Amino acid sequence: MLKQEFDLSHQQLGTFATIYLLSRAAFGPLWGMLADRFGHKRMLIASLAINGVLVFSTGFVASFDQLLILYSLSILCTVAAEPITYTIASTVFPSSDRGKAFGSMRAVRGLLGGGFILAVGWFGSFEEGWRYALMAFGTVKIAITLALGKRLRSRVESSNRDCNEPKFEWNAFKSVTKKPVFILFTLIHILATGMLMPVFMPTFLVELRGQTLASASALVGAMKICMFFGALLGGVLGDLLERVSPSKGRIVLLQAYAAIFASLNVILFLPDWQHTSVLWTLSLLVSTVFPVGFTGCVLPMLANVVPFHLRSASFAIMASLCQGLSLAGISTAIGSLSEHRGLDNALFLAFSIPYAIIAMVCIALYRYYPSELAARTESANGPAVSPHI
Repeated sequence: MLKQEFDLSHQQLGTFATIYLLSRAAFGPLWGMLADRFGHKRMLIASLAINGVLVFSTGFVASFDQLLILYSLSILCTVAAEPITYTIASTVFPSSDRGKAFGSMRAVRGLLGGGFILAVGWFGSFEEGWRYALMAFGTVKIAITLALGKRLRSRVESSNRDCNEPKFEWNAFKSVTKKPVFILFTLIHILATGMLMPVFMPTFLVELRGQTLASASALVGAMKICMFFGALLGGVLGDLLERVSPSKGRIVLLQAYAAIFASLNVILFLPDWQHTSVLWTLSLLVSTVFPVGFTGCVLPMLANVVPFHLRSASFAIMASLCQGLSLAGISTAIGSLSEHRGLDNALFLAFSIPYAIIAMVCIALYRYYPSELAARTESANGPAVSPHI
């Protein structure tokens, strides 16, 4: 809709994606540190409210320059939500239920994304429907912010209590980033290339596997539905294995997940499957497995060993900065490699080798995670301190 309204070129459309990636990498850590320092609820509500107003205002723009400015400002607020909501969820839910909490959050986010796409299609049937769509989305965001603020109000401690709680400090954060567990989790985020799969799958299905555009779109849509169930499944499995073995249960699942996901990608991308049923089955299986490792293992384990007043900054450094830059580089590398070795070989390398390395990284986690978890548990059992969210 925007392309037709403002007669945008492909390069101008690409600018929007570039702005998001750069903002996520640059401002995600900043938001995380501010939230850890001044309170997660305050930063979350402020960022969501400002974002809602900016999105609503975008519906009134009269030129591409105005659109780009308001979009850029709204994205600066959007990137705050992921690290802050991660910390709030890890604070509200106990360790044994964090997998289900993170899995539900990712599943709901996927549903909202699907609803957004359907809504855009519906608004597209109206003249200048994009304006009504942006105003509607902005209104919904503002309403959600008000409801969320009321819901979280009960979690805020009195100002006197808040002053005594730990807050973000550079020295404490630098100390955490030097720990082997932090470095290993950062490496896992850098190697988690599966997030690029929805970007390249349509082209792979149409150009190399002979699928029609309609069939490829239907398969990608079905894959997103499977990711919804995979996120929930990962959370349940992770929580179950932590109850069996608090120090190693989630590592076992993470290692098995990485090995299985790497193997499935070899089977999916290297052979030229002639039967559509086989291609669909493998694609849906891969998409179901994909979210398991992070919702059931990485996110809950990270929350177990990082103090709550450093979690937003830590998560933002790993997911926003390091993973964001890594995905941008790997995406470019896939495009270049596909020109020389073919897209199927490029995707095989991008989605199998990194996860095989993650499976080996888990060997180091077996050594460092249990001791760090024990130290963190002992520290948490000291004088009671309530999280300032």
